[in-house]
Order: sequence, then C-alpha cells, then structure tokens
Amino acid sequence: MLVWLQQPLAADKGEVAEEEIGGIAQLKGMLELVLEMCEETFGISVHFIVDSHAVSWDQIAKRYSVLRAASGSLPVVGGRGSIAEYPFANAARTAAGESELLETIMRHVKRLDLLGSFLDTGRKDEFLSLLEELLLSAEKAQACHLTHAALGIYFPLSLLVQSHIHTWNMEERLNGAPDVYIQALHHPAAAPNRTSEAFRHIAPLLFEWRQNAQTSHAHTAIAQVQEYLLSHLDGDLSLVRLAEVSRLNPSYLSRLFKQVTGVNLNVYIQEARMNKAIELLRESDFKVYEIARIAGFEYAPYFTKTFKKHFGFSPQEYRDRMASDVNRI
Repeated sequence: MLVWLQQPLAADKGEVAEEEIGGIAQLKGMLELVLEMCEETFGISVHFIVDSHAVSWDQIAKRYSVLRAASGSLPVVGGRGSIAEYPFANAARTAAGESELLETIMRHVKRLDLLGSFLDTGRKDEFLSLLEELLLSAEKAQACHLTHAALGIYFPLSLLVQSHIHTWNMEERLNGAPDVYIQALHHPAAAPNRTSEAFRHIAPLLFEWRQNAQTSHAHTAIAQVQEYLLSHLDGDLSLVRLAEVSRLNPSYLSRLFKQVTGVNLNVYIQEARMNKAIELLRESDFKVYEIARIAGFEYAPYFTKTFKKHFGFSPQEYRDRMASDVNRI
C-alpha cells in the first residue's frame, strides 16, 4: 500500500484551507492517467482512495487507519483498477458514523493481546466478555459492507484461537466441532457471515478442553513422579530433584501432588520408605542397617527411630514377630 500526501497552504489562523488543495476532480483526473498507464504498460490493476477532506498532521495516522479499513469495500468492476472518493458516494451510512465504527474496530484490535492473556490464564468470563465486544464490532462492520474491517478482527482472532489449540494439543477435539465452524475458523474470508457464530461456539469449549488436558497432564506428571521415587528410594528425592524429573516448578509440583493424591509429597515419600522397609524385613535376609540404606535412610539409628514412631515397634521387633509367627505355623 502506497500513501501520497498532498499538503495545502495553511490559513491565517492555522486552519486548513481546503480550497488550496487544487480540487478533488483535478486530482482524480491525474490518477485516471496513472491507472491507465499501469494497466496498459505493466498489466496491473491499481486502486486509489482519495480522501475528500484534509486533516491536520496529528490526525494522519488515525485517518490512515480509517482509509485502510475502508479499502475493503472499494468498488471493483471486472477486475479493473478503480478510483473512489472517501466517504464513498454509494454508502448507506454517514461518514461520521462509519469513521466512528472503524475507530472502534481499531481500538478493539489493539486489545487482542489482552484477550490472549485472558485465554492463557484461564480467565473465562473476561475472555468471553471481551470476545463478544470484538465480534459485535466485526458484525457491525459487515452490516456496513466493511468486510475488510471485519476480517481485520477475524484473522487475528483465528490465529489466536488456533495457536491455543495447537499449544494444548486440542486438534482432535476441534475435529469434533461442526465442519462449517472449523472452516470458518481456518478461513474467515471464505465464510465471514459464519465466523462470529463459529467463535461463539468454539470459544467456551477451549476452556473445557484445556481443563481436561490439564487434568490429564497433571495425572501423567504425578504418576511419573510416583514411579520415579518408588524406584529411587535410596536416592535424591528432594523437591528440586522431583521437579526436574517432572519438568514442573517445585512449588507447583508440591501443590499439584497434594491435589491429585490427597496427601503431601513428604508424607507420601515417608510412607513409601516405610512400606519398602516392611517388605524387606519380611522377605529378605538383609541386616537392619542395610534395609535402612535401601529404604533411603542414611543413618540406621534414625531409621529405627522413624520406623518405631510410624508402626509402634522397632524393625528388629517386627522381624522377630514375623519369625515367631512362621514358627507357630
């Protein structure tokens, strides 16, 4: 997109003197020559929008955004280039109303990052509320034949949703949605009239799918931790080490373990060590100090003290009882 600026002389009080522009008709006549030359010499079609009103320098950026959004409704005939004066003569809306709508859309587009943060952090109500604002603006743009402006919302929304679906491996779940919604999500320009409907249908499901994915991932991670610690009772079972194994933040792992299993991680480890000690006392000929080491206790006296506190009798007493029971049989 190429922008040409034509600057008029300033009036005495700093106001723009539009009569100095040289006339819209004259400018459009010059552009007709450019259009014909491009088509005949280069074989390309070009489209021009001529703004019928001059604006001050500090308003140029805003005006550019309005004109760019409006370019989506340029009249195109037979694939040829075109020249249109803005606001378009065939528009069924006022210039002021259209400008206000386009500016609203531009403000909403700038809030897409906020929408993404709501999605990433699982803030469902805030996400759906802001999404509805965006979709209503897009629908108003379509009603005013500003399809290009509507797609300016739909395309980044589509990228946002598809990125989230990919990150959380939700592709299979998306395939369960109606085909028309999947098509609208992947190709908003192909069915802009169904795109808002598609987003309204899919958006709430994202949070449901994510919750299911998080639950599945959580159980998988905790199962991995449990398997690791049961086979490494005599090794490093610190929270930091287990966090490395599970690839989770240590504090998050601690909370998640309690949430999934119902017991604290330290309690689970201690219980696992005691169960291992009982098993070895009953089924092996290892000495008590050897069992202590295998169960993850560096010092045998500490193992004996912990064992007795847990079961109410010492390791040797337990072994003696087991031997006595066997002899009776």
